[in-house]
Amino acid sequence: MIDAKDLRIGNWVYDGEHTQFPMYVQTIGEDYVYLNFNGNEGDVFESTPEDLHGIPITEDLLKRMGFTFSGYGIWNKTQHDRHISINISREFVAIEAYKDRLVDSRCTCHGVKCLHHLQNLFYEISRTELKIDIWN
Repeated sequence: MIDAKDLRIGNWVYDGEHTQFPMYVQTIGEDYVYLNFNGNEGDVFESTPEDLHGIPITEDLLKRMGFTFSGYGIWNKTQHDRHISINISREFVAIEAYKDRLVDSRCTCHGVKCLHHLQNLFYEISRTELKIDIWN
């Protein structure tokens, strides 16, 4: 279950606890969420925030998003003239955004375990959307 306040357009989620098919949030209403997926040529899928589940952050997922591992839980990526460094531990995620080798912004959050949390945190710190090709 995901709190509707935690959702943004473009967040990737699973529709249902046992569904392992990633979909992105296309529309958010008071008590509904419309989901879609790449290559869909039909109608969007209607769900509720209560039915949605987060996609766990894994090393494989980080690699598919273009991050490289540099050791000690640190993952790095460059996107839109910013270098993003993510420190992922069991307890927290710390993100730093660098521009021209200077720390542009920094954030540490506890309880970031799912992709939509990482997407939102990434946007908050970099003001750009995290590029995700979940199908690679």
